[in-house]
Amino acid sequence: MTDKAGEPDLRQRARHALERSQGQDGIGEEVPDAQTLALLEAALKAMPVRTTEIFLAARIDGMSYREIVRATGLSVSAVERHMARAIGLLDHALRYGQAPVPRRRWWRLWLW
Repeated sequence: MTDKAGEPDLRQRARHALERSQGQDGIGEEVPDAQTLALLEAALKAMPVRTTEIFLAARIDGMSYREIVRATGLSVSAVERHMARAIGLLDHALRYGQAPVPRRRWWRLWLW
């Protein structure tokens, strides 16, 4: 399945990322169940857009941090922080069975 831009949809990319992170090559291995994939998809959608893009670029597209730095204009430490945040959010989703609720920054609450 592809989205409107012709790229693989989020569910397919999440499945591929899960298989790669578990060290599966797809041959003779157990396929993740639909509930796990839906959970990963929800967690990816709950992430900030840039964090999701950086995570998918590193894990799905196989880009190195240096390549992501060149493509986005961020620093290496910023890419590392985005990756740590993405991995932490996905880990939370898999451990607790729900995607974490996006947090609002405390100062944004004062802006209402």
